Amino acid sequence: MSSHFLRKAVLRSGRYGSNTLRVQRPGLNYCRQIRNFETFSKTKDHLHDSNKPGSFAFADSDISVMDSLFRDFSHEGNDGTSYLDLKECARLLTSIGERLDDTSLQELFHEADCRKTGEIKLEELLSASDKVLGNAASRIILVVGGPASGKSTLCDKLGNDFSTVIHLCTGTLVAEEVESGTPLGQECESIMAQGDKVPGAAILALVRRRMRAHPGKRVLLTGFPRTFEDARDFVVLMGTPEIALNLECDDTILMEREFSRDDVPVPGDIDAALKKLRNFHKHHRATMGLLREQHVPIVNLDCAGTQENVWDQLLAIGRLMRPAAHKLELSDEAKVSL
Repeated sequence: MSSHFLRKAVLRSGRYGSNTLRVQRPGLNYCRQIRNFETFSKTKDHLHDSNKPGSFAFADSDISVMDSLFRDFSHEGNDGTSYLDLKECARLLTSIGERLDDTSLQELFHEADCRKTGEIKLEELLSASDKVLGNAASRIILVVGGPASGKSTLCDKLGNDFSTVIHLCTGTLVAEEVESGTPLGQECESIMAQGDKVPGAAILALVRRRMRAHPGKRVLLTGFPRTFEDARDFVVLMGTPEIALNLECDDTILMEREFSRDDVPVPGDIDAALKKLRNFHKHHRATMGLLREQHVPIVNLDCAGTQENVWDQLLAIGRLMRPAAHKLELSDEAKVSL
């Protein structure tokens, strides 16, 4: 598909306001209009109660299943109350797809067993899970950008080159959860079958679960937040991210990349790509605004060039910041010695 055709498609795709963005590329100089979008929905139902025990560690569907299956996995104590021992606790968690290593399981059970009897109630397990499994302190780097901006490519390279980071794509996490057939996966499948988006709280439950399998590592997160509400849920349920990498690119280049593997895209493909691009612009500005309000450092990367060029930009930023970081470390050490 020619660049000329794509530029016409992008320019024709929206009803834009009065703001104008001038785009300059080698051999190309044109103006396109950009639209101001209202992104905040006052009627949004998050399907999530953050005051409920367990809500920071699990999705609501997980809590419902645990409540329903509790008696199947528990035993009756001398006082007639149902309790879980360590093995029963592990089986109940496994039933919702939560497979903890022995150390994490012991830590969770110890936190829940406040009476030190070797037996815990469901409420005690849920409350302890919020402290042990749902710790809001996160070492997450958000990687955001338009469709085909190169988010996954950059994250995969970072993950391959540095053993201290992992890349989590929320779309992949949801697909894997659906395939596994867990209660949360079944809920996600049902929601998507109706044409709706999986709630942000459910996606973040999947992110936390996967993070627990990689303790101490930084997470490069792509595919989230999708909207202003997602960003707000992230801050409430996960804490503020360490940093956000914002991959900036002209719409025409994004569209060229979308169809770089197709010689003659059909009209339906073009419409779907334009819809995806418009949806990104609809929510991106407000999402980034919320991150700035939360004082999240945002690094803008020009991803219009090659993958190597984007990588060089990231390395250059690291080299520039290294002396400042070293100076801060020395300053902190001096304060401790006083």
